[in-house]
Amino acid sequence: MRYSGETHQAPDSRSNSNGAARYSFHSNNDNLIGKKVKKLNEGRNKLYVKVYNIPLVKKLSIHFNKIFSLLFNTLNYLILFYLFIHCGIGLAVGNLLGTPKNRVFNLLAHWIKGGVFVILGIVSLARYCGFGLNKSWGWNLSILKRSDYYNEITGRYNVPLWTKLFGKSGVNMEFIEVFLVFFYGSTNIFLEHLASEDGKWTAKDLQHVSIAFLYLGAGLCGLLVEFYMSDVKYKKGLEQYKQIIKETENRELSQEEIDDIIVANPGYSLNPLGPFTIFWTGILMSKHAQASPVSTAVHVQWGSLLSYGSPFRLLSMIYMLVFPAKEVGVAQRPFTEIISSFCLLSGGFIFMESTDQVIEAMEYRGYTEMFTFNISIGFITILMSWIIILFVCKDWLEKRQRN
Repeated sequence: MRYSGETHQAPDSRSNSNGAARYSFHSNNDNLIGKKVKKLNEGRNKLYVKVYNIPLVKKLSIHFNKIFSLLFNTLNYLILFYLFIHCGIGLAVGNLLGTPKNRVFNLLAHWIKGGVFVILGIVSLARYCGFGLNKSWGWNLSILKRSDYYNEITGRYNVPLWTKLFGKSGVNMEFIEVFLVFFYGSTNIFLEHLASEDGKWTAKDLQHVSIAFLYLGAGLCGLLVEFYMSDVKYKKGLEQYKQIIKETENRELSQEEIDDIIVANPGYSLNPLGPFTIFWTGILMSKHAQASPVSTAVHVQWGSLLSYGSPFRLLSMIYMLVFPAKEVGVAQRPFTEIISSFCLLSGGFIFMESTDQVIEAMEYRGYTEMFTFNISIGFITILMSWIIILFVCKDWLEKRQRN
């Protein structure tokens, strides 16, 4: 770029001219991009209007929009779970084709159960990074208002179905955890006997079934606790919201504004049954006698990791009590969740390794339990880094889109 009278300008005036030229260049570039985006939006909106003006489409969208939303969200999450299950089971069964069935079931048991804890660790870390903010899953205060769901076309309030089913406190992640614990225990009662060679119940089978009863009872207790905690969560969320309004806007919430709130959730539930179940699973399995010293040591590794991670989840709840949310819909990110996620991921991953086939391969090559332990810990930390990077990129893109 050239400057008029550059040889007669002082350095300060030159830098100012340079800055102005750069500003003008970027402004023109931004305007050009803005015009292109506006043109694309107008074309998209025109297409939406044409499709929506079709009488059949309009009737379907008005009368069945809730059903369509429910089907989409249900299938969306189920496809993700199916991917996890299909990859794990397919690889396990394909690896042992032609072998006795008890060896296949042994591998499947460790892969499925260990995989459950790996997925739970991924969800916990994602929750720390802000996953599920709109459902109060990201350790965030969630306030949903009826007026936000008003549809000007139909003149109705399209309140989500889950808010009607679960009341004013919504659905916490703790509720989903204890429900999965209950479901896991109810199915595990008969699955533990599949690896039996002669069909007879052994002491080992009964020991595994006792753990299934722990999951069944603890899961049911957790669901009942969530039922009793519903009003407590609503009151605590509403109390925090009133405090935020008082500090930021220097006023009190009116009764009309309070009546408009359909969900108030502090982002967590004081339900210790989930960590309690994982803690005792780790303790019981770390004391679980195995066929070889290497197998016993590996079980002690992942059992100890699971038991170590549970107290940090309780500390996360205490952290949220001591430091309540100062904003609505913003992730709190208690630092204890990083350690809890690491323990769940590492424990679940080593759990998957503790199957007979892996232990036999280790013993055949002369590897000790510390060899795979070091590799597993290193892999898990890299996986955690990758997950956090993905959420950092997601937050950056959302921030750029808003601006």
